[in-house]
Amino acid sequence: MKGGALPCHDGGGCSFSERFVIWTGGVARADFGVSITARQPVLGLVMRRLPATLELSFMALVMACLLGEVAALTRTRARDPGAEAAIDVANGMALSIPDFLWGQVLVLLFGVLWPVFHISGRVTPSLDPPFTTNFYAFEALVRLRFDLWADIINYRFLPSLATPLAAIIGQLLKQSLKETMHLDYVTLARTKGFGENQVILREALRNAALPTLTVVRGGSPF
Repeated sequence: MKGGALPCHDGGGCSFSERFVIWTGGVARADFGVSITARQPVLGLVMRRLPATLELSFMALVMACLLGEVAALTRTRARDPGAEAAIDVANGMALSIPDFLWGQVLVLLFGVLWPVFHISGRVTPSLDPPFTTNFYAFEALVRLRFDLWADIINYRFLPSLATPLAAIIGQLLKQSLKETMHLDYVTLARTKGFGENQVILREALRNAALPTLTVVRGGSPF
């Protein structure tokens, strides 16, 4: 090795394939190397940020399921063509616009023009207690600090909305409900005198949700 050159294990003096083999060997020992910018072990950096990612992913999944289900049920129950068209247009826009653009629009609307939600950080510094873990939302619930929990959710709200998963769930569940509403057992429920809401919620929704659950499992942010 020439003077001033980096050793092979630091990325110098060897080919890409050799560096990859060295890195793979480190991964087998739970050593993912050192960050070039932070000059810290990569594994430590990832683990410190993983709790925030998991909390945000879980909230995004819950909100997507709720919004998608509400949109599908409203579309199925609605008798007004205008309401049906509005829901379909909203679904189409959510699916056609990229995630990062939705994020920018939400930040501009609800973080700058109408500052309702926080756009950066995890918790208000004045409410920041000495957390013992990085799972802030879970720890706030365990401590029964509901004011702190509400503040944390406020920080998570906008990023949780910037995902097309709700539109995908709504579109698929709407189509499944549309097919299910014409099946024999649904017709039988109507002949027994069940109201339309009972027919949808008690009879049709359970079977229509099965293909949607498969999509949720495959498209979830976890």
